[in-house]
Parts: sequence; structure tokens; C-alpha cells
Amino acid sequence: MLKKIFDTDTRKEVLNTLKSNRKRTITTAMGIFWGMFLLIILLCVGSGIQNGFVRQLNSLSQNSFICFPNQRTIACDGFPKGSVWHLTSSDTRYLHNNVPEAVSVCEIVQEGGNWGSYKLTYEGKSVSANNKVGVTPEFFSIHKLIFVEGRPLNTLDEVNVRASCIIGEELKNQLFGGESAVGKIIENKGTYYTVVGVVRQVSDNMNLFGNAAQLMYIPASKMRQINGYGDYIGGYLMEIQPPRGESVADTRDRIGKLLKARHSVAPEDRNALFMISFDVIYTAVNYMLKGILLLVWIIGIGTLMGGIISVSNIMLVTINERKREIGVKRAIGAKPGDIRLQIALESLTITFLSGLGGMVLALLIMIGVNAAVSGSGNTDFFYRPLIPFELAILCVLIVGLSGILAGLLPASRALKIRAVEALQEE
Repeated sequence: MLKKIFDTDTRKEVLNTLKSNRKRTITTAMGIFWGMFLLIILLCVGSGIQNGFVRQLNSLSQNSFICFPNQRTIACDGFPKGSVWHLTSSDTRYLHNNVPEAVSVCEIVQEGGNWGSYKLTYEGKSVSANNKVGVTPEFFSIHKLIFVEGRPLNTLDEVNVRASCIIGEELKNQLFGGESAVGKIIENKGTYYTVVGVVRQVSDNMNLFGNAAQLMYIPASKMRQINGYGDYIGGYLMEIQPPRGESVADTRDRIGKLLKARHSVAPEDRNALFMISFDVIYTAVNYMLKGILLLVWIIGIGTLMGGIISVSNIMLVTINERKREIGVKRAIGAKPGDIRLQIALESLTITFLSGLGGMVLALLIMIGVNAAVSGSGNTDFFYRPLIPFELAILCVLIVGLSGILAGLLPASRALKIRAVEALQEE
């Protein structure tokens, strides 16, 4: 069988048959061509949307959440409704020592101030930062930022209460232009800070406390010192690893109850501790992307199936017109398998070449789209709209299977033609 398929005479006969009916061959091929073209375009667009969302979400650890204390809404242990409570550095030590699920705990300390009111000065030049945030080193492992230059805040900065800072790229460009900012001394509200790093966000649509390119980060311990906060903590950014059998939400709520218990807050007082889990965002986006991918495959495969049916119908018409040819072959001793093989190869050749052509054209177009999108820099929701190699191979296999399916019915019809009846036809 394989020898027959790769036989030179067989290939020549198939190609000659297709060439003798060029218009019909081209018409037959167009259905598969456009079906595969549309499928690849849709898959690339779906891939671009998926890559864009994944790229944005990767800036935050999936199993992370942020929490801030709020007023009590339920009286508890002598503390009235509406009373204020605070987290402290002792809570951080408690979490480190007693809650192994809290794999990374970042303290967050902020000072009061209007948005954009944090003036930074360097050699007489001033710019306004949108926000100033005190964080511990864990912040930079949970919230991924791009370091244009320098380093993250480290444990020595926190423990030694250093006046170190990280500034956003836009602030750096306004203050220092093309010069390096690392090692420079800037002033804010009478305190002088050494710039140790410059950052920008992975995505403009996923941030904490504002666009990182316009923010200033300092050690949480330094923020407490300059504001006289003692061991006060404004909130936590925390990455957790739930134990087996427990969801992220369950672990988060359990940690929340532990913190409430340490500060005489009613466990059922949900409003007293504001909590946002980022895994909820991940889950919602994941379901949305799966829905988009399913829709893409339904539309693409549906269009391709239309092409397969078209090929099969046209091949059936061709079989009826070639009764005499098939009858002659049967009369001179052609085996049923030879007739079936030729019809199948004709169908496979048309579908494979046309499908491959549609795929190549679609990929060339999307390579151009990818270059245009990358050049524009607008890649937040549409990034690298190209399918992976494995998916391209799968599409090639789908094309081959389409050719086989399209030839089944015509080949079966050809075998029913009797040599005597076919030779009697004009």
C-alpha cells in the first residue's frame, strides 16, 4: 500500500487528473484554503489575547492577596462598633513563626497625602511622585516589576532603617534625564534618600498603589521612623501556599481570622479586615480565555468542515463524470484498492496543498501583525499573536485528516461503478 502511494506513476496520474480539470480543482481547493486560513487567523488572534492577559497577570503572584484593617462593624471584647484597630510588626513575626502557609509576607506602610503631592528634589529640580509607599523586600518577589537599573530593596535596607529608595522610570527621566539615577541623592519632605533602583511596570493595567513608573518605594521601617508610627503596619501583601485540600480563599480567610483574634475583632466581622485575592482575577480571566479558545475552535473547525463537505460533493460530481475512465481501468484489471487509492490521493492532494497554502498565508499575515503590534508598544491586551509550533503541527494533521475524510464517500461511490455499465455510457 505504502509503495503504491509513493509510486512515481501514481503521483503523476493524480497530478495529471487534477491538471486536466484546473478550474474545478481550484474551486474545490478554495473551500479548504479559506477554512484553514480562517482557523489559523482565529487561533493567532486568540493566542495574542491569551498572551496579553497572561503577561499582565504574571506581574502578580497568583496565590497572593492584599489586606488592610478597617473599622469594627461589630462590637467585640469591650471594643465598640466603629472603633479603629491596627496591624503591627508583631503580627508579622507571628505569621512567620506560626503560619507556614504564608510563604511571603510584605508589610505595607503609607503616609497621609494627596495623590501626586510627594515632591522629589535633586539639585534644584523638582518632580511630583503620585505616591510614596513603604514596603519590605518581599514586595518585589510578589509584585513583579521591571528594573531598568539598580536593585530591589533588601533585608539590610529594612533592618538598618536605611534611607534607600526606588523610583519609577518616569520620575528618573524627569530628574536625571539620560544619566544613571543609582547612587544619586534625592530629597523628600526634609529626608534625603539614596536611589538604589529604577523600575517600570510589566503592564500598565495591573498595578498596586498606582503606576510604578510614577511611584517612590522606601523601606517600611524608614516610613515608620520618619512618620513616628512605632510598630504600626498599614496592611499586608501576602503570598500563600494552601495545604492540600484547602483553597486559596480558605487559607486567606483562616489567616484573616487569626489576625482578627489577635486584635479582639469578631471573626464574623468581614468588613473589619478588607481583603482582595488575586486568584479570583486569575480564575475569571482563565475561564474567559477558555471560552474564547473554544469559540475559536468551533468557528474554525465549522468553516473547515464546510470546506471538506464542498470537496467531497465536488469529488462526487467528478466521479459521475469519470464513469467511463473508471470503467476502463476496471476492465483492464485495476483492483478496487487501486481505484480507492487514486480517489483518496486526489482528495488528499487538493486538501493538503490548499490547507497548507491557507496556513502559510495566515501565518505570514500574523507575523506582520506581530511586528506592527510590537513596534507600536501597545501590547497590554494583545501580545505575540502567533500559534506555537505544536499547534501548527496539529493543524497540518487536521488538514491531512480532512483530505482523507473528504475522499471517503467519493472513493466508495467509485467502487460501485461496474466496468460493463461504465463502458456502455457515452
